[in-house]
Amino acid sequence: MAADCSGSIRPADEVRAQLALVKAQDFFDALGLPPGAAPAQVRAAFLGLAKRWHPNRFGLETPEIRAAAGEILILIKKAHDTL
Repeated sequence: MAADCSGSIRPADEVRAQLALVKAQDFFDALGLPPGAAPAQVRAAFLGLAKRWHPNRFGLETPEIRAAAGEILILIKKAHDTL
């Protein structure tokens, strides 16, 4: 991932990387959990990721970034609902 001049990861790169990860993995991997995780773990992981990837957190970014964050949120929600 590319870094800006301050050395931190740019939001656009982070969003693209997370979107690729969520699309490419199974539901447990999408939530960052081991297979067979308990329902409480699934819920906790979902809530944390939902807060992190909510499109409103990217309000100052480009529409493409907000749309990608929204897609991540949708895929995370699908993983949560399925598990």
